[in-house]
Amino acid sequence: MTIRPIDLNPSLAVALSTGSLLNGLHLKASSKINNNSDTSIRGLLSKKLEVLTETVTFFNAADMLWQDKDVRLDCNKEQLKLRNGEKLMEKLDSIEDTKANTGERGTLYVTNLRLIWISTQLARVNISLGYNCISNVSIRTTISKLRGSVESLYIYAKCSTARFEFIFSSLIPGSARLYAVVNSVFRAYDSSRLYREIKLRGAIVDSSSLKLLPDEQMFDNLEGVFNLTSDTGVLGGLFITNVRLVWYSALNDNYNISVPFLSIVSPLANFHSANAYF
Repeated sequence: MTIRPIDLNPSLAVALSTGSLLNGLHLKASSKINNNSDTSIRGLLSKKLEVLTETVTFFNAADMLWQDKDVRLDCNKEQLKLRNGEKLMEKLDSIEDTKANTGERGTLYVTNLRLIWISTQLARVNISLGYNCISNVSIRTTISKLRGSVESLYIYAKCSTARFEFIFSSLIPGSARLYAVVNSVFRAYDSSRLYREIKLRGAIVDSSSLKLLPDEQMFDNLEGVFNLTSDTGVLGGLFITNVRLVWYSALNDNYNISVPFLSIVSPLANFHSANAYF
């Protein structure tokens, strides 16, 4: 992802892609910080954003990541293409969609964002299943039209209000790679949510110190930062890393929010004067 160097006002408004959960995170430096321009939010954040210029990018709504957050059937060619940052982890041939297209052989592509099943006979018959929609992955015995009784991969998923059940069966006798590959990649995705998703009130701060993720690097720790999302405002601190922004309350470490750069739509949703409370 990319961040462009921007001259930030002392009051920082961050628009977040969180749906109805949270429309924005509003931060403001306390008077103690505002008196020193070198340590103000504007000065420090602008410097850190410049450091990240070559590595972070904000996407517009049309380019926002959907591949891991949606279930799509019969996709066109553009939707099946791997997007920037999406990598093919494994290609599994001779996979039957036992649930919806029983008796039809296809190929299952396992990427770092989703599962893509494409029918061998008719490419327009396909499935794009994002990992964020998956609620459970298991293996059970089922009846395949092409192989009879076989150990199949059961995947339960939910997208918006719709619920899905997918059953994939390997047509290669004795092969156990289907479940092993899909389960391992899905678990890896599931354990790395803090890199991509906003987290509220998590166990991420201990004694005013941030618990760093693997390969996460600390850029700065600002004290005296107000979170003005509520009417009154809460005084706390702000961590800036190469992965995310983390604000926490000065009185309660568990009152915090972790905002990865991937979830930020815009770092300048609105401009506010230094004394504006909202």
